[in-house]
Amino acid sequence: MPGSNVSPPDLSRPSSRDGDKFDSSRGALETLDSLFSIRPPPATDLAAELPSVEVRRKLGSAPADFVILSELGSGGMGVVELAEQPALGREVALKRPHAHSPQAAVATLLHEARVTGRLEHPNIIPIHVLAHDPTLGPVVVMKRVRGHAWSDDLYSFDRSDPLALARHVEVLVRVCDAVSYAHAQGVIHRDLKPTNVMLGNFGEVYVVDWGLSLALPVLDSATDGSIVGTPAYMAPEMVDGNDASIDERTDVYLLGATLFHLLYGAPPHEARTAHIAMLSALEAPVFPLAPAIPAELGEICRRACRVDPDDRYGSVAELQEALSGCLEHRSAQHLVAGALADLEAIDDTDAGDRLDRLDMIRLRLRQSQELWPDNPRAIEGVRAVDQRRLAAFLEREDLEASVALAAKLGDVSDAIRGGIEALRAKRRTAQAAADHLDGLRRDRALQVESPARRRVALALLVGFVLTIVYAYTRRGGAMPSDAVFLLKLAAVVNVVWFLIVFVFRKRLLTTFVNRAVMVGMSVAPVAILVHRVAAAYAGHSGLEVVQTDMLLTAIVILALVGLHRGFLVPAVGGLICYFTAVVEPLSARLLINVLPVLMLGSVWVLWRRLELSDQSLVDRADGG
Repeated sequence: MPGSNVSPPDLSRPSSRDGDKFDSSRGALETLDSLFSIRPPPATDLAAELPSVEVRRKLGSAPADFVILSELGSGGMGVVELAEQPALGREVALKRPHAHSPQAAVATLLHEARVTGRLEHPNIIPIHVLAHDPTLGPVVVMKRVRGHAWSDDLYSFDRSDPLALARHVEVLVRVCDAVSYAHAQGVIHRDLKPTNVMLGNFGEVYVVDWGLSLALPVLDSATDGSIVGTPAYMAPEMVDGNDASIDERTDVYLLGATLFHLLYGAPPHEARTAHIAMLSALEAPVFPLAPAIPAELGEICRRACRVDPDDRYGSVAELQEALSGCLEHRSAQHLVAGALADLEAIDDTDAGDRLDRLDMIRLRLRQSQELWPDNPRAIEGVRAVDQRRLAAFLEREDLEASVALAAKLGDVSDAIRGGIEALRAKRRTAQAAADHLDGLRRDRALQVESPARRRVALALLVGFVLTIVYAYTRRGGAMPSDAVFLLKLAAVVNVVWFLIVFVFRKRLLTTFVNRAVMVGMSVAPVAILVHRVAAAYAGHSGLEVVQTDMLLTAIVILALVGLHRGFLVPAVGGLICYFTAVVEPLSARLLINVLPVLMLGSVWVLWRRLELSDQSLVDRADGG
């Protein structure tokens, strides 16, 4: 089972140290001679055609091309020994048949050497020499690989560890590289399995044991009905002994069977006897339940191991592409798993901080989609993150972001829609309040319509100057003793003032400030007129009338200080004129003519300053 140490029977683990595919199951096969003939390629006496080499057992005994140092391994059909090549000063592996091996074993060795020598690929062990030694017979000299069979690792690694599983899938991808290259050269391996893959000590991966390889195309005349291969991994078309039915898709099946072993810890046709194993090969493998195995890898294995070759991958390159894609998907899944774990860990902290963390998680999920666009977990993860982001936007009362994200998500809950509508209503209420406040600010803004007020003050200033000029030229000045003249003058001023207000009413009465100013400035001439009527009726002197007029004018202007403290200047000026006229009555004639000019001039300057200001009575009330 995945994740556990598995020790399958010998049937699935033929020796990888020689060309005998069924050495460990020979006893079982001997009982099946009447049904199956398991054989190497046809025997041919080719040894006489090979060049000669000298192989010795000891260094220094005599000049030799190769010196055998020790035995690396031995099997039913031959032996592999460690040798030294003195001419190049390097160690090599030397493979040769046993002393009394049958001709078929020799033919298998020569066939394997010639096929392997023709396949020059980084994942296939290079053949240095194929020659004949007078004592040992045919010898194959190849690169010495320091390492071990891949199968040794597959019985012990933890299949629930994604990293360990990915490393072994990467090995299978490199095996596919070698097999795909061999197919391009017209060669089918026919005995692919973990035992026939060597892993070097420095990361090398080699596909070995090409003794049962078959050249394409296979002709019917070249077949004799015999069966070759390893039963525990066999493809269905290998069982009937018809080599003509074998093609590249047979190796696809064998690679799928190897993947089965990698994923589930045992070959797909593991059985007590070779007969039962081969009968099992005629049917689809039974895939055990293994929750730790990625579903995508399991589906790749199922397709590669289909009974009908037409239902398998069309080539090893297609299978390799699927495996490579799965490895890329694994990186994507790793990103997704980490992102979703972080998503689960997010608590109900501050919405701003939560949004920052959600944005980082979403970025990782989007990165995983770049590796695997159709990853369903990533797609669902992005949606889950966006739903959490939408809730955070609503919590922060960010209406625009909430509406945009809700439209992107499409189908959102009633609670979310209700939250958006509530936020819209709140926004409308807040906007109405803001608009009302803006209206108040404008209505009470000191600079709004200030030019109109300034023009009125300027007109009044000019009018008073002209009046004073007229009075001095025609009557010698406004005589404080002439109460009737003062009454008439007040009446004229009121008529002129209210005529100006009427003509410019649309500009002068548009804001609260203008209305307050106009009321205040209207009160002064009306109050003076009323006072002068009462004074004339009571028989007050002109001096008393003028003194009281100055006091009334100062008081009215002083009332406007609530609008702006700048009105304090003309108000204080009026009070000074009043007290001066009381203390020095002779100055009253001058002051009653100069005071309006000074006050209106001050008001005009004040309006000019306010025109350049952005101050509002509302802001002043708020402490701004």
